[in-house]
This record gives sequence, structure tokens and C-alpha cells, in this order.
Amino acid sequence: MGILRAAWVNMREGGLSQGGSTLTQQLVRSLFLSREKVFSRKINEALYAMIIEARFDKGTILEAYLNQVYLGQSGSQAVHGVSAASEFWFGREVRGLREHEIALLIGMIRGPSYYDPRRYPERALARRNLVLDMMAETGLLDADTQAAAKARGLGITTRPGVAGNRHPAFLDLVRRQLERDYPANALRGAGLSVYTTLAPSAQMYAEASVRENLDALQNERRPALQGAMVVTDVRSGEVVAVVGDRVPGRVGFNRAIEAQRPVGSVLKPFVYLLAMAQPGRYSLATVVDDAPIQVSLPGGRSWAPENSDGRSHGRVRLIDALALSYNQATVRLGMEVGVDRLAQLLKVLGEVDAPANPSLILGSVDLSPLAVTQLYQFLASGGEIQPLRAVRGVVDADGKPVNRYREDIDPAQGGDSITARLVTIALQRAVTDGTGRGLMSDGLGWMRVAGKTGTSNDGRDSWFAGYTGSHLAVAWVGNDANEATGLYGATGAMRLWSTLVRSLPGEPLQVGDTDLQWAWVSAEEYATTDETCPQAQRYPFVRGYLPGYHRGCTVERVRGWFGRDNRE
Repeated sequence: MGILRAAWVNMREGGLSQGGSTLTQQLVRSLFLSREKVFSRKINEALYAMIIEARFDKGTILEAYLNQVYLGQSGSQAVHGVSAASEFWFGREVRGLREHEIALLIGMIRGPSYYDPRRYPERALARRNLVLDMMAETGLLDADTQAAAKARGLGITTRPGVAGNRHPAFLDLVRRQLERDYPANALRGAGLSVYTTLAPSAQMYAEASVRENLDALQNERRPALQGAMVVTDVRSGEVVAVVGDRVPGRVGFNRAIEAQRPVGSVLKPFVYLLAMAQPGRYSLATVVDDAPIQVSLPGGRSWAPENSDGRSHGRVRLIDALALSYNQATVRLGMEVGVDRLAQLLKVLGEVDAPANPSLILGSVDLSPLAVTQLYQFLASGGEIQPLRAVRGVVDADGKPVNRYREDIDPAQGGDSITARLVTIALQRAVTDGTGRGLMSDGLGWMRVAGKTGTSNDGRDSWFAGYTGSHLAVAWVGNDANEATGLYGATGAMRLWSTLVRSLPGEPLQVGDTDLQWAWVSAEEYATTDETCPQAQRYPFVRGYLPGYHRGCTVERVRGWFGRDNRE
């Protein structure tokens, strides 16, 4: 009758001045349709409602309605459903509500804002009592219970009790991946279940690490510090924790996903990855000059990078150049392997569109912590290209999958596995003897961590990317105004990383020897059988690519540099 009356008034007025809806139609509108006032929507609304009422009994429809009906507002967060409303207004679960509280919720459905018991208690009280009278009339309450309920106050809490979004940064990533991987029409409707990869313990430890360390680092000389962190499982590429703000529960700008910041030296391992892919030319024992270098740029300009300590270090091994983060040696190597190839590699591993400028070698590209994590997942997984994911799957109300992510991951190709492991060995050296050695004093030596620090110009951004046998984590520290913080990778982000890993259970990182061949290399750059030779060190090589070989410490070249089938 309400629909017919509204239709008559609208035709008489020549426009849409009235509406009419059954409870089922209201449910349809909230689940499937917009609130646009057009005749076509109203027709669809009625058709949907007829289909639902033909398939479901009234009790099921009412339950669905009560589970999604709007019942209040907490800031920017809408309160939907009687369960959330019970916590919001009374601070208790819905099963613990008494008669007068149930009546208030029922009465508020007509207009949650108009009958807001915190703002308009008299209206809410009158409305509640009306519902109690109707409950008595229909036999739901006896006279004594009705009178006792009407004598009670509203019973609401002074402050909203609804639980907010506890992990907004992680759920932001979930939402984005759902929008990317599922058609919009497949995600609309009641009863969908989304299965995520969140590990509550990892999320808790990550949030605590960001909060506690930034509080400790903050002082009057520094701008307001912010931080972000992404943690993944190295075997599967599943994201187990995301922190996007110094205050983890704060909703808003998600720095883990949205902040695009210069990554600095965190990008260097991928220069060395390209070099390790050419075992006939490079190995971790290869010597490179860490000396002043000048690179010509378009327009007659030039670029002459310097090391962070202002000094050049002469001839150094590649493993040491990476572990100690020498800029000049890395630029010389990067120009040899090709900036174009570096840009292409970043595109393949992380869908990063970076200009092929020489400065890219030293990390002159803006990336989010999530994007850096995607790049490092290749190294942490041992050479597998694993798209990071926060959603395992979505099933409908009947338990049928709406779509299913691939559960199998293509195994690493032979060459990818070898090069990734060689770079991992170098990054383990960075932790034991290089820029990340502070982790050793933190008691993490037994984890055999592989990691790399990064610092942007003037200390505006502090980065650390590292992995164990279980987890990869990327941490960033900076500030939203892009001001200098005075923090390096090792003094800022690495502290967040260390706190997390010391709390999070995990396994030590083991690098397999398959297709690798370890040998002592003398100061003369020959493989040797005598480890007591002056300055001799042990290095891994791709099997079959040992350098020239000699017995003892006497230089006696047996094979050409990187010759095959050398004696051991």
C-alpha cells in the first residue's frame, strides 16, 4: 500500500517526491542498488525483493536485515548491524542485551540520527517506550517486565564502544587487491567470506616495533617521525603484516602503500644481481675500482658520485663493495652491466617503471615500502617471482569460491636461483661485516640475516630491507614534510627491523650450495689450495667458473680467468 500511495503521489506531482519500501526492499537497496531516485531503480528494487521473498523465509530475511541495517555513526565509520550497534551504544555483545536495550535498538532503526540517544535522549526514550508498549501488545513481554523496562534509563555508554578497524593498513591492502583481482559485481552481496594472509602475532609485533622505536628516536631536533613496515612469508609471498602509520590504528594515509620515497642504497643489490648473472665475467671475488668516476649525462652535463664517507677505497671485491655500500664501485659496475638492464629488471621483478638514468644505480627512484618488498621477495625466496598477496580467496554464502588464487608458485629457474643466492651471501656479509653489522650486537647473528641499509640524500629517508629463513621485512622511517631526520638506514629503519625479528619466531637463513662451488682466492686473485696464503678468502662461485688456479701461494696460472674444468 505504501508503494502504491507513493506512486500515485509522484504521478500527481510530476516528480519523485515520495518513496515507499518494504523491509525486503530496504535490504535489497543496501546490498545491491544505489539510492538514486529514479523509477528504474525502484522497479529493480521490487523485482529483487520478489526474488528474495520467493527463495527465503521471513526469518532469514529479517536476520539479514538486522545484520546490515544502519544504526549510528562513529566519526567516519558507519555502524551497521545490531551486533556492532550493541557494542557501540552499550559496550556489550548483543546476546547480553536486556529488554529495554533491545527496544531502543529496534526503535532507532527508523532514524538513527533523529533518535540518537547521546544527542537526543528524550526522543530516544519516548521511541524506546513506544517499542516496549508494542512488544507487550504482541505478547513478547508481560506487563511486569514491560513496566520494569520502561522504568529503566537508556543505559548507553558515555563513549562509543564499537571496536574500530584494528589493522587499517593491512585491510587497505586487502581492499586494493580485491579490487584488482575480483570483478566488482562478484564482491557485492551478503554472506561473502574473505580469507586473508594476516598473521596476528606478526602484525602485533610490527605495530609495536614501529611505535616504540619511533617514540625512542623522536627528539626536539627531529621533525615528527613517521614509519612503515611490510612483512611477508619468504616461501609463499603472503603478506603477514602491514604498518602504515606511527599510530597503527589510525585510519588515513597508508605510508606502506602510498608513500613514494627515494630508496637509496636499498636498490644496490639488484645491480649486483645483474652482474652475478654473467658468471663468465663476474663473481663475488671479482675486483672493481672504488675510485672517482665521472659519468656523462645528456646536455653536456656530468655526474660524479661520492662515497658516504667522502673517501675512495681502491680495488675491492664485489662482495665487499656491496656489503660496505661503496657508491663509486657500484656505479662503475652498474655502468658496465647497463642501466637499461637494471630498469628492465625492476620492471620484471616489481612492475617498477624507473627511468634508465645512471643515478638509478644508487637508488634514485621513488618507491613505496610495499614496492621495495616486492623486489626483495625475489631474493628472499631464492629466485622465485612471487606476486605479494594479502588475500587467499573469497567464498560465497554457500562456501563456493568466487575466485581462487593460484596456490602453486613456479619454482625458481636455475640461473635465477644461483644469482639470488650469490647476492644473498653478499647481503649476509653486509650484516656480519658491513653496514648492517649492528644486528650482530643485537643478538641476531644466529639467524644468518641477509639485509641492506638505505639512506636518501640528507638523511630524509631511512630504509632497511632484510630477510631470514622465514620472513622478509622492509622498514622505512622518515617524515611527511620530507625534512632531514639525521637518521641513516642503520640508525633508523634497521632498529625497527631488529625489534621485530627479535620478537617474531623464525628460522635462520640457510643458503644451499647446489650449483655453487666454494674456493679460497689469494691476493693475486687466483684460486688456491692454501688457505694460509696472505689475504686469502673463501668465496662462492657458479660451479665450473673458478678463476685461474694455482697450488700454494706461488702464482702459477693453470687456466684462464673464469676458465672451466679447473682443478680443486
